[in-house]
Amino acid sequence: MQSKLTLRLEDKLIREAKSFAAEAEVSVSKLVADYFLLLMAGKSTARKTGAPVTRAISEQSPAS
Repeated sequence: MQSKLTLRLEDKLIREAKSFAAEAEVSVSKLVADYFLLLMAGKSTARKTGAPVTRAISEQSPAS
């Protein structure tokens, strides 16, 4: 069974996540679900450095 989850995030992060998801041809929900699965799997690198998705989104951010 799937349920809804509401997240409160900065507008810029939401825009970047949507853009990344579109380029990867996946939904933002899928990105979030995959990230949670990585965390629960005990991936120490995800906890220490951020998941690949998180790094990729931050790398796409234009300098302010």
